[in-house]
Amino acid sequence: MLAAGLPIVAQPKGSLPEIVVSGRNGFLAVGENAAAERLQQLILSPDLRRRMGAASLRRARAFDRAHFSRRVRALVDHMTATAKA
Repeated sequence: MLAAGLPIVAQPKGSLPEIVVSGRNGFLAVGENAAAERLQQLILSPDLRRRMGAASLRRARAFDRAHFSRRVRALVDHMTATAKA
């Protein structure tokens, strides 16, 4: 959704709080009612959808292949160091 330039509405679970900056490129909503309210807000505001969509696209660029490779390498290094300890 980020790479497609769309705002995201999701619960703050897993890695989503790292990716979604609530109020900037989407909303992190706790519970179905809160998510429904945020979706309604996006439906009613084309300007908000455009602004958040553009922010999503910019955010997606921060998670390109090089970023992913660095994160995987850091995880492997951490796990290797932990196994040796």
